[in-house]
Amino acid sequence: VPQADAQLLSTLGDALFARKRVTFNYHSMAADRVATRAVEPYGLFFVSGYWYLAARDADKNAMRNFRVSRMTQAKIINKA
Repeated sequence: VPQADAQLLSTLGDALFARKRVTFNYHSMAADRVATRAVEPYGLFFVSGYWYLAARDADKNAMRNFRVSRMTQAKIINKA
């Protein structure tokens, strides 16, 4: 089972606390490809051994749950 990176979880937590958008590279299992996502985070939760980020995907204008272990290179961006 791939584990969520502690530094990545910390960055996501900081973004939540500061109410800032975050970008990250995400490996989609359905499409089997990596894409950069820009999201507005709403919360982190732990289910069945995995961490997830609940967030509004800015490009799709929809709420999504992202598995943290499929993320890399998370960065907080200053836009509100």
